[in-house]
Amino acid sequence: NGLYRTIFQPNETYGKDAYVWAGASTTNYDDSYLKIGFEPTLEYFSFLEFNLTSLVQLSPLITVLDSSLTLVTDGGDLTTSAGIYIPDYGWEETGVTYNNMPSYGSEIGLQAISGSEQSLVYNLANFVNRVKGWINGSYSNNGVVIIREGTQFGDSHVKNLYSSGESVSSKRPKLIVDYQIKSARVNFSVNGFSQGVYAWNCRAYDIYGDSNFAISNRT
Repeated sequence: NGLYRTIFQPNETYGKDAYVWAGASTTNYDDSYLKIGFEPTLEYFSFLEFNLTSLVQLSPLITVLDSSLTLVTDGGDLTTSAGIYIPDYGWEETGVTYNNMPSYGSEIGLQAISGSEQSLVYNLANFVNRVKGWINGSYSNNGVVIIREGTQFGDSHVKNLYSSGESVSSKRPKLIVDYQIKSARVNFSVNGFSQGVYAWNCRAYDIYGDSNFAISNRT
């Protein structure tokens, strides 16, 4: 039916994520966790970006229909909410710190966090439209910054999220993109004889050994 799904859930080698903390403003944190919240009154910010090159290369041929981001928390007793925002410019996984972190724009997703391990799924229209833009080139892909909502302070007001460095692959950040192959109109010829113009959205194979490349001879 021309509908496809690509799942991005990279490991530490291919993933890009890190967190920063105002309490160590020149330190970069790149490990198996991302952090959000306050300790004790100094805030954590987490950064995450997916390499979408495989779909960017296909962008003239596809229409993105839907997408979702899943983050998994590690439990703990903190009940709060986690928002995702768009960084205003790029950042380096092993170089971003609190002092040089990018500014960010408006929130494009918000999920409540309970005290148990859970999956946070972001799928609102603003997020889906952003992913579409990353793929078709209308937006620069600077990933997202994850921020804990609210201002409760203290050591117990920090929440861990699993990063691409997590050994259990199912807990790593995951981006799902659903898309459709566009119909295409193509002129072609076989053995120098024009066979006309046809429209299709699947691969075609000639099952005959001669130039009789008609619709009925394709599978």
